This record gives sequence, C-alpha cells and structure tokens, in this order.
Amino acid sequence: MPINYVKTPKRKKNSGLLVKILIGFVLGILFGFIIGPFMDSSPVVSDYVMPFIELSGKIFLRLLMMLIIPLVFSSLVAGLGSVDDPRTLKRVGLKTLSLYLSTTLIALAIGMAAANFFRPGVLMSIPKNLDAANIEGAVPVADIILDIFPNNPISSMADANMLQIIVFSFFIGIACLVTGEAGKKFSEGCAKFAEIMYSVTRFVMAFAPFGVFALIADTTVKFGIAILAPFAKLIVVVYASAILHALIIYSLMILIFCHRSPMWFFKGIQETMITAFVTRSSSGTLPITLDNVRENFGVSDGISSFVLPLGATVNMDGTVLYLGACAIFIAQAFIATTFEKR
Repeated sequence: MPINYVKTPKRKKNSGLLVKILIGFVLGILFGFIIGPFMDSSPVVSDYVMPFIELSGKIFLRLLMMLIIPLVFSSLVAGLGSVDDPRTLKRVGLKTLSLYLSTTLIALAIGMAAANFFRPGVLMSIPKNLDAANIEGAVPVADIILDIFPNNPISSMADANMLQIIVFSFFIGIACLVTGEAGKKFSEGCAKFAEIMYSVTRFVMAFAPFGVFALIADTTVKFGIAILAPFAKLIVVVYASAILHALIIYSLMILIFCHRSPMWFFKGIQETMITAFVTRSSSGTLPITLDNVRENFGVSDGISSFVLPLGATVNMDGTVLYLGACAIFIAQAFIATTFEKR
C-alpha cells in the first residue's frame, strides 16, 4: 500500500486565534508608530517598555524554533516508517524537487522583471565615501553537496541544519522499514512523540497574538518611516511581486493539481502567512505550517513531514524574489550614481 497523501482532517480550526493574531499585528504597528518617537526622549520607553517588548518577541521566536527539530525528526521518521512501497518516496521526491525548482525560477523572474519595469533604484544615490565590499569567492559545488550530509547528527540538530537533519531522519526512517519489529516499534514511538509535539505547537500558538504584537512593534520602532522611506519603492515592488507570485502561480497550482478554489488554500494557511510575515523565517514558521496543512488540508504526516522541512530549506520563493529585485535595484542605483558623478 503506498503512502497516504491525504487523510481526513482531525479537527476544524478555530478562527478565534487567527482574529487575535490579526488584532495583535495591527496593534503592534500602531504601538510602534506611537511609541517610536519617544525612544530618545523617554527613559521609561527606552529602558523598560521596549526591552520588555523585544524580550517577549524573542521568547516567542525561541519557542517556535524549539519545536522545529523534534517535530521534523519525529514526523519524518514516523512517516517514512509507515511506507509499504519505498518506490513511492522516489516518486514524491522527484515531484517535490521539480516543483520547488520551477516555482523558485518563476519567483526570481517575477522579482527581476518587476524591478526592471518599475526601476526603484533610479532615484537612489549611493554615498560617495563607501568602501568597497570584501566579497568572498563562490563556494565550490563539491562543498555544497558535502554539507548536505551530517558527520555528527547531534551537532546538526544543535545547529538547526535542516538539510542534514532531513538526511539523517531519512536514513533512520528507511532503516525502520528494513529492521522488522524493532523498527516498527520505533517509528510508532516517533508517531506518538510527533502527536505530543503538535500539542506543544498549539500551546505555543496560544501565545502567538502577543508574540506577533511584540515582534511587529519592535520592528516598527527600530525601522520607522524615516529609515524605510528611501527604500519605499523597493519595498512596494518586492511585496507586490510576492503577492502577485502567490495569487497567480500558487492559485494556478491549486486549480491544476488539487482542483480546488485558491481561496480554500489561502484560507487554510492564514496563520502560516501572518507568522511568516512577522517572523521573516521559513524555519521559524515551520511548526505552524505543519500544523496547518495537517489539520486544515488533511495532508498525511508522511508527505508533510518530508516536503515541508525540505521546502523551508531549499524552496524560498520569497527570498529568491527579494534577492533578484535587490540585485536590479543596486545596479540601477549604481548606474544612477555614476552618471551623477559625471
């Protein structure tokens, strides 16, 4: 019997938490803009209020990061250990990597095309007294491939090296398939441990409204309008391109492969999108992503625990889109500054 792609959702998500997260997000922005001007003039704000806000946001991020390693390892081993036909893994792996490569290239093209069309760097002027950056050479391909394989899995977990953790978990999961009764018991134990970790994820998410508030308030105070204004056009181009990528490319994928409405998909990952926007971390959002696709879409542990951690490591569409747009932005600013000097 092949691995289960979809299972019946266990529970219906409570929309109350999402509303609280959205309220925390909006209040965080308002709080940051109101408190920001008092950072230099009020010792109470600078010495007590903002350190407490910053600490709260960091605690929330650490709680999210705390979940990643045990959740990925236990879910992946449990999922692989339940596979009856190992050839299924090859098929899923090839489809996943092909899809990731395709969406990454499309995201890069959208980011560069948008920056070329709207030209956000034309009005920027690079300071004349900047020193040249010390750029290191490219990492050899052999070293990149070698870095995928762990020489110490415990060290890989301590460093949160997701690719190495996936490789180690993959070998453990495959070993469970061929070890017999002992392997079966171990994978079943990992499945039970994964259930516990999903419960811990829900405990952490109860703290999410205040965590989101703290993170966005701290960001708004540190990077206020005065700092962000010169880059406003670039910021708008990047975010508009990311939204366009999601609405067009992801919507087409949902229509073609799932035969469902894109709204069904975006509604199911609302918590993931908000958390990703606030934390700016694919890995930090991973526990919530796993919980969303598992509970809202009914995706099996075997698929979600393999595809999502891999995607959080190698399929960063937003990062690629941003880097492509920034490369064009810097080139435009450099050319504009060069003509100014002449």
